[in-house]
Amino acid sequence: MARYLLPCPDCHETFPVATRHAGQTIECANCQSAVEIPKLGELRQLPQESEQRTSQSGPPQVRQSRSRLKSWLFSGGLVIAVLSAVAGMALLNYANGLYSPISEYTDLIEKTSNEEIDTMAAAQMWDWWSRATKIELGEWQENPGVGSNIQSEILTKIAYLLFGLSAVGLLSLLCSFGVGKQK
Repeated sequence: MARYLLPCPDCHETFPVATRHAGQTIECANCQSAVEIPKLGELRQLPQESEQRTSQSGPPQVRQSRSRLKSWLFSGGLVIAVLSAVAGMALLNYANGLYSPISEYTDLIEKTSNEEIDTMAAAQMWDWWSRATKIELGEWQENPGVGSNIQSEILTKIAYLLFGLSAVGLLSLLCSFGVGKQK
């Protein structure tokens, strides 16, 4: 593979560049400034590196201009996704605990202990059981709470916004995989 000598625009030091790096940005080994490598046609007009120089120096330090963007998208997206998801879950859990129970059947079940049930007469037991089964014990049901609890509603909406922010973080993380791909 042919290598050409490219001068740094800042320090004017020349360094070898392979044709596969055409159109990319590299870092000057001397002054560490970003140097844009010309397209292949312009690169071939530069002087070629001699065999002596090839044996003395190693390959140039290639720095993809998009690698920093890729790392920021990945790490930033990961941090945003995880932190906002955890915060959203915690906030949603807290907001759901703010609902006030209003069902008399819930109070009936919570206040009746096993000792009280053991001392009930058959008629009392039947009455208790018929009232308790009206709330469908054993099946999942909505939290019997006051739906107009303003503080809980606001916190729930903030939790949903945090979940949306988590989705943005995941999207950023996924976009980081596409950055820097050459066609």
